[in-house]
Amino acid sequence: MVIDTTKAAFVVSNDKNIIMKTKADLFFALGAMMANLIAAPMVNSQTERFSASLSGANEVPPINSAGTANFEMTIQPGAINFSLTFADLSSPLSVAHLHFAPSKVAGGVMIFLCGGGNQPACPAATSGTITGTITAANVTGPGNQGITAGDLDSALEAVREDLSYANMHTANFGGGEIRGQVRRGSGHGRGGE
Repeated sequence: MVIDTTKAAFVVSNDKNIIMKTKADLFFALGAMMANLIAAPMVNSQTERFSASLSGANEVPPINSAGTANFEMTIQPGAINFSLTFADLSSPLSVAHLHFAPSKVAGGVMIFLCGGGNQPACPAATSGTITGTITAANVTGPGNQGITAGDLDSALEAVREDLSYANMHTANFGGGEIRGQVRRGSGHGRGGE
């Protein structure tokens, strides 16, 4: 291999090919590569993931229920998507939402996932999966805790500060059968609150 650095161009040669680049091309290529390396983490850093593991033991007061669920939420610019997979509820699901409160404290309804707040009806089932999106139209309050209807920014701030829990209500347990604190990151569906 021969590299000539005394001219405005360099040459790398071997028996199979010769590659020539001007210094300007080289600097452009290096600049483009650095821009891609810097931009990739910035795009990924705009994606936020949250999750929760729901059980009756997390309710306030605790509920003796075989029901369980895993909640996942992804916030990206322009879209908030969620998935809630549940099993073994004592009776069909009637409503599911996010509440505004820390762990072990009951709080008001903040964001509907199904059964109200401009979301579709919940499946009348004891096991299943709910998927959907969250918009400002799904935020219902709680006004007495300082979050007004439609205030998505304040609701998401509560989620980011670990002040939100997912709750599933059934006919047998109207106040909530299973619950789990929403935490930053994925995989919280494997443990308790």
